[in-house]
Amino acid sequence: MNHTPKEQDFTALRIRVSAGRVGSTDTSVGLLNNIHRMSDQSIQNQMYSVMTDCPHREKMGWLEQLHIAIDPIFFGYDLRAYGRHLMKQIVDAQNEQGNVPTTAPQLTVFGAVNPEDVEAVYRHLIRSIRDNGTHWTVGEVGLGPLFRALTLPHAYDYLLNELMAKTDYPSYGYFLEQGATTLPEHWEGYDGNGSLDHIIFDCGDTWIYGLAGMKQSQTSIGWRSIDFEPICVPNVTFASTEYLSVRGRAAAKWERQEKLFVYNVTAPAGSTGSVSLSAPLRSIKLDGGDVEGQLGVHHAKQVGDKTTITIGSGSYFFGITRKDMSFCGT
Repeated sequence: MNHTPKEQDFTALRIRVSAGRVGSTDTSVGLLNNIHRMSDQSIQNQMYSVMTDCPHREKMGWLEQLHIAIDPIFFGYDLRAYGRHLMKQIVDAQNEQGNVPTTAPQLTVFGAVNPEDVEAVYRHLIRSIRDNGTHWTVGEVGLGPLFRALTLPHAYDYLLNELMAKTDYPSYGYFLEQGATTLPEHWEGYDGNGSLDHIIFDCGDTWIYGLAGMKQSQTSIGWRSIDFEPICVPNVTFASTEYLSVRGRAAAKWERQEKLFVYNVTAPAGSTGSVSLSAPLRSIKLDGGDVEGQLGVHHAKQVGDKTTITIGSGSYFFGITRKDMSFCGT
């Protein structure tokens, strides 16, 4: 080369394992969609023969991304081959006692807090976040457990929604304001200290995937059983997610219309679904008619203000008049 190279002289090629894309998510909020894209770019940049935590300075198989930041990788990519490869690496690396180091304490998640103290712990946790200007109060190791604790039945998704909407330090929006297209290693972002392409903060992407309310049931294997329960938060008017499971396409989408809340779900062949909606059974319509007696509906039951509907494989289109709902900002 006989001249100083310019930007247009270079072509960048992404190199990663060939795990196909099997999942997608979308919302009505541009900021959330940009956070998802930023997280997904970081994930793709780490997928090599070992799962790296950054693609440029370290090529060691750090395990934090496999037990702290794994969920969006599972949601987005086919890990039937690559996942087995990664698990074999972990087994090979275990010591004689079977220890795999670097774990995150999750006391409330694992039930280590006495039942009578749970609400007090949550009050203290929420107060600490509010006292910090409704900003994150944890770093990369504590972020995943914090997300999981706040999305348990205590239902603090409204608070997570506020945190995810922030654009000042420390926040995901702050990364984007600095021009990030991948996840930095630290909340400070572009301060010259640390990597600009990490996945350790991709726990936020797990929450974005979860807004549509679709997940494999806790005791299910191979998506035989699916839970559908929309997470409806202020300022989000729709959320959707799809996943190509080993049984076929699973999907969920909710939309908040002027007078109606619409929830569409799909369970693949050989699967069953449990649809939970915070509304009276009498007010829920399926394909425009009453739920009970409809083809594919195995069971429908209302307990308190929540209705649970068990469905077989297929697509179902639920509609609820918003005045009858006890959630979704009504």
